[in-house]
Amino acid sequence: MTGAAMLMVAPAVWMISTAFKPEKEVLSAQPHWIPQTVTTENFAKLAERAEEFPIGRWFANSHFPICHRSHPIGHEHGGVRILST
Repeated sequence: MTGAAMLMVAPAVWMISTAFKPEKEVLSAQPHWIPQTVTTENFAKLAERAEEFPIGRWFANSHFPICHRSHPIGHEHGGVRILST
């Protein structure tokens, strides 16, 4: 069970770790789980190009449908009320 949990969490940990690596480390032939040099330059670049990469919209598109579906009462789909179990 622990091995399965690690396999499911590993991609998210790798993604977060990579977000804090400089480009040189990301493209390195030898991968490292923990960044040798921690940087936030990737986040600054993303903020500079906010119109090109609407991260807020992506978050909303992913987050709100999940929250809406998991509402304990139910939700409306196409005008038909669907009750959650």
